[in-house]
Amino acid sequence: MKKIILLLTLISVVSCFKDDDPELTSINGDGSGGLSCILNGTIMNPSGGGIGGNRTCRINYIPDEDIYLFAVGFTSGQFGFSSVSAVAFFESEGYQGIVNSGNFVGQTFSLTGTDTSDNYENNGRVTKGNLNVEGRNYSTSSIRTGTMTILHYDDEEFTVSGTFEFEAENEFGDIITITDGRFDSSLGY
Repeated sequence: MKKIILLLTLISVVSCFKDDDPELTSINGDGSGGLSCILNGTIMNPSGGGIGGNRTCRINYIPDEDIYLFAVGFTSGQFGFSSVSAVAFFESEGYQGIVNSGNFVGQTFSLTGTDTSDNYENNGRVTKGNLNVEGRNYSTSSIRTGTMTILHYDDEEFTVSGTFEFEAENEFGDIITITDGRFDSSLGY
């Protein structure tokens, strides 16, 4: 009897220690992989804010500016409260030509932090990378840049997959590096 109690106690204690090592998102091309990245060498996954953390992957039309926005990002509790995002803006004509023609796959956008209010260089695409860690905002710029690449897009199933990476700086000159950013998600999520 003592052996059974000891065995049950041991099983209970061991089961409390599950493997919580974060893993990078897989890129399946069907929207099932999720979102993740590596922040300064540490894997960052969505967490908090409900099941799997607050995530976004969307294409929106902004009628006042006649542009479209493509954004991926998520929040995480791994580094205090933090959020990471990669955003691309398209002029209305650029969106119709790139997304609707099926040319969205293979597009690589430079994450430069260019002001979107009056500057539509590089075929109407203006993009940025952003990270916020406990109220400190890090953004890409003309000096601290990165890329976002679309690997899969299905306008019938509303799924998109790709990668992103960037270096960003805050107002104090502190620099962070996002590498191996991955997204494989349904649009509008």
